[in-house]
Amino acid sequence: MDHEIRSFGIRAVVVEPGFTRTGLASNALVAKKKISDYDDVRRRVDRAIEVQFNNGVEPGEVAQAVLIALQVKAPKHRYPVGREGMMISFLRRFMPTKVFDWGLRRQFMLDG
Repeated sequence: MDHEIRSFGIRAVVVEPGFTRTGLASNALVAKKKISDYDDVRRRVDRAIEVQFNNGVEPGEVAQAVLIALQVKAPKHRYPVGREGMMISFLRRFMPTKVFDWGLRRQFMLDG
């Protein structure tokens, strides 16, 4: 997108926080009818997500990254925020997709 809009004097950047301490996890909408086959996986993932949100970066850190991206004359393409954002950005660049996916599945306890 950045290449498409640059000629209009507009730059596109990506602010990449990991999980952020918000009420998102506790306020998430859930399906009215749940498939019982997924109950065990759903419980594990919900628990992992709750932990991640509770340990996430403060919203102010994300806002600070947005402010920096808005104020600099030559913004970077990506602004990872917090330890998790930095790690994800790094791993996506240098780790094979299969290994990265394995790490995500492990983090969210998808394989039991």
